[in-house]
Amino acid sequence: MAQGSDNNDAFLGSAMQFMQAGQNMAQQFMEYLGKTAGQNAAQPPAVDPQALTALQKQFMDQQMSLWQAMLAKQQGQEQQFKVTPEPGDRRFSAPEWRESPIYDYLHQAYLLNTQYLKQIVEAVPANDEKAKNRMRFLARQVADAMAPTNFAATNPEFIKLALETKGQSITDGINNLLKDFEKGRISMTDESVFEVGQNIATTEGAVVFENDLMQLIQYAPLTPKVGTRPLVVVPPCINKFYIMDLQPDNSLIRFMVEQGNTVFLLSWRNPKEELGSATWDDYLEQGPIAALRVARDICKVKQVNALGFCVGGTILTSALAVLKARDDDAVASLTLLTTLLDFSDTGEIGLFIDEQGLAAREATIGGGGLLPARDLQNTFSFLRANDLVWNYVQNNYLKGQKPQAFDLLYWNSDSTNLPGPFACWYMRNLYLENSLRVPGKLQMCGEHVDLGKLDMPVYLLATREDHIVPWQSAYQSTRLLGGKVRFVLGASGHIAGVINPASKNKRSYWLNDDAMSDADGWLAAAVEHKGSWWNDWAGWLKPLAGNPRAPRKPGNTKYKPIEPAPGRYVKERQKTLEEGKMTRVALVTGGMGGLGEAVCIKLAALGFKVVTTYSPGNNKVQDWLKTMNNMGYGFKAYPCDVTDFDSARACVETVSREVGPVDVLVNNAGITRDMTFKKMNKADWDAVIHTNLDSVFNMTKQVMDGMVERKWGRVINVSSVNGQKGAFGQTNYSAAKAGMHGFTKALALEVAKQGVTVNTISPGYIGTKMVTAIPQEILDSKILPQIPVNRLGKPEEIAGLVAYLASDEAAFVTGANISINGGQHMY
Repeated sequence: MAQGSDNNDAFLGSAMQFMQAGQNMAQQFMEYLGKTAGQNAAQPPAVDPQALTALQKQFMDQQMSLWQAMLAKQQGQEQQFKVTPEPGDRRFSAPEWRESPIYDYLHQAYLLNTQYLKQIVEAVPANDEKAKNRMRFLARQVADAMAPTNFAATNPEFIKLALETKGQSITDGINNLLKDFEKGRISMTDESVFEVGQNIATTEGAVVFENDLMQLIQYAPLTPKVGTRPLVVVPPCINKFYIMDLQPDNSLIRFMVEQGNTVFLLSWRNPKEELGSATWDDYLEQGPIAALRVARDICKVKQVNALGFCVGGTILTSALAVLKARDDDAVASLTLLTTLLDFSDTGEIGLFIDEQGLAAREATIGGGGLLPARDLQNTFSFLRANDLVWNYVQNNYLKGQKPQAFDLLYWNSDSTNLPGPFACWYMRNLYLENSLRVPGKLQMCGEHVDLGKLDMPVYLLATREDHIVPWQSAYQSTRLLGGKVRFVLGASGHIAGVINPASKNKRSYWLNDDAMSDADGWLAAAVEHKGSWWNDWAGWLKPLAGNPRAPRKPGNTKYKPIEPAPGRYVKERQKTLEEGKMTRVALVTGGMGGLGEAVCIKLAALGFKVVTTYSPGNNKVQDWLKTMNNMGYGFKAYPCDVTDFDSARACVETVSREVGPVDVLVNNAGITRDMTFKKMNKADWDAVIHTNLDSVFNMTKQVMDGMVERKWGRVINVSSVNGQKGAFGQTNYSAAKAGMHGFTKALALEVAKQGVTVNTISPGYIGTKMVTAIPQEILDSKILPQIPVNRLGKPEEIAGLVAYLASDEAAFVTGANISINGGQHMY
């Protein structure tokens, strides 16, 4: 009895601590609200002290009831009082939370504390509903962050797994955490599995037009006949378009093409600093307005059908209102997917936008600059913090698990910046002031816009569980647009409700042709239909597509295909922290030889994307690539005759399209034609000069402008000790290598202030296959005596020097010729 009494006393102490923790959490939350209220001009009504006292008493009674119920359970009695998670909350579903009385009590006490905090929020008065919703959101963030699932000491799943793996899960979790620190974000999926254009965004087509803000893709037909009118798709400029083209079986883009539409899609660019001054008007003119013009030109039609998704729909509709003011009826029908035009209720996104915060944004980036991708991604993630933040804290860091490969989460992590002027205009005029709904109030692209003048038929899709575009707000568009509107309500949320493939026959949607009542009245009379809304939309669009005709190939004589879909803009992933350094591209000429291979491997190990060139006709390329791939190096190789200027230009253009602009150029290609000058003919001279010296000009010329524009670049020319001291029988070779030194110094002077360095290295005898094939007797008697260190150099040593010159740390080294030849240059 004494021991049981001691246990009960200890358990009571724990219960009292958790009770106090709940009260402390509520008190700190109230103090925070008091501070923030003091910063606002309008003070909310005073809190009813009697209501708070009643809540506190109820909370203490529930905590005592839970403590008594847990004691009864330990004694084999039925637990009369239980606290269960809300529907859909799976955080405590593992049996470990109930097998131990400690963790059973712990998680239920936490749930009680969370309920108490929510009740406090409801009891605290607020000036308006937005202020109340902001309090609810903040309370949820605090409660979610304090969950016992998020901490090692209070998570029994962590403890069990650590014991089972003898601590390996802890090590793996720490490693996962360190890797994510380098990325600057939480890993939600195995990103190594996916590559845009390879296994996602694979619908065939071509880029037929581009400007600074977007590329326009025209997809290849998949049907024997297509409608006369093409379909122009405007996706959101937040994140990338390929949420609409993930895999063939869930691709909305492919579905559109399969319905006999000639589909054009606008692929927004992820803006960098140079686009930080882009405005809302720029996005309209260079986005939908330009895309509609090109699509009409290519298809030789007066009107197209158009579709906008999320903010893409807002941009598209605004552009159409501009065109309408210019008497241009470019669009025959309009489809809007989860789009806001009336911003009266913007859901939880609107909680982040108020006058004070927006004024601060405008002061910093309103005139130019970027709203960083990480800010946008964090905002969207914390709308569903348990699913998109804390879930990965638990699995990745506490349990040491590697995230599963999931295409949608790969897309979710592929975030984009927004230009500051664009973002600030959007937030002020639409989210904060809700001006788009007012006829003539807003001026865009020099025109006063009125949505009521858009009289084309409209298909409006909203989704019931959308936390970004509440469906009732999307429904308000039926009051703003002048044409006949078909409003459809899909199941699920902002993304899953839209990307709901017809072939899978999942979920459902609601229809009601009478859109005269309010949103709740519309839903009450709506009829539920099983399956996807895709088929309903396809049936609605078909008669608007015009008469069937022969399919069109992408582009025409005026708009020739630029590159295959999905284009290069969508492949530009956001650089964060160390990830920015890891996305630099290094091009190594002659990278398949002994020295070149070592350089490729070294640069790849440092995180560069490495590509190399090979001579046309080289039949060993695929074997070399396969060998490198088996070693874990994903090199790419491109044919290039480095002696030919046009071939060099074509090669670099291809590399820039498919991999990225070249940041580091290693001019390593070279040949020898050794013989005395007396025996040397013009062909022997030209072959060496063209390959060893002309190639340096040919390749460098193709990359230098881009390096200067980006204010960062490295050119590393691989010369030779014989370019410094000459060598018997190598007048051609020595002249070419010496020429590199003069080229290096002159060019370094021209670009030194632009963040670009140009250097030469001069190796001596290196232990490559070519040199080690020399008979040992010759090496010992003729070659090694020339080298003060009395040995051959290692390819890895040369590669190490190249890697240094390619680094940020070598920014102060330019115009140099660095000898790396064991001292041979001194003789």
